Amino acid sequence: MTGRAGIRRLAAVALSLVAGALASGCAATPDSASGLASWASQASFSSTVALLRGDVRDINAGFRLAKLRATHTACDGLGTDAASAIGQLPAPDHRLTTMLNAAYSGLINAAQACSDATALSGRSVAAYKRRSVAALATLSAATARLHALERR
Repeated sequence: MTGRAGIRRLAAVALSLVAGALASGCAATPDSASGLASWASQASFSSTVALLRGDVRDINAGFRLAKLRATHTACDGLGTDAASAIGQLPAPDHRLTTMLNAAYSGLINAAQACSDATALSGRSVAAYKRRSVAALATLSAATARLHALERR
C-alpha cells in the first residue's frame, strides 16, 4: 500500500485507533516514571523517533538532489512510519500522548503534501517543508517531556 491513497488509508486507521484509545480512557494510566520507561521501551520510542527523523532527512535529500521519484518513495515511507507510530499511542501521560499525536499526524500530513508534489518546488513542497518542520519541533518537545517525566 503506497502512494497517496495508501497514506490516506494509514492516516485514517491510525487516527481512529488513537481516538478510540483516548475515548476509552486508556490514556488515563498512572504517570509514573517506570510506566513511562516501560511504554517507551515497548513502543521502541527512541528507534521510532530516529526512523521518522531519518525519513525526513531522506525526503529533504531527495528534493535537494532533484530526485522526485526517490523522494516520493521516501514520502510513502514517512507516512507509513508515522502511522505506525500513532499505533503505539496512548502513552501513560495524557499531555505526552497529545503532543505525540500532533507530531505524528503532522508528519502524516507532511508525507501527504510530499506525495502530492509533481515537481521539485511549488505549493506541495512548501507545504511539506512547513508541516515537517512544525511536526519535528513538536516531536522534539514531546521527547523532552518524556525525558523530564522519566527523571521525576
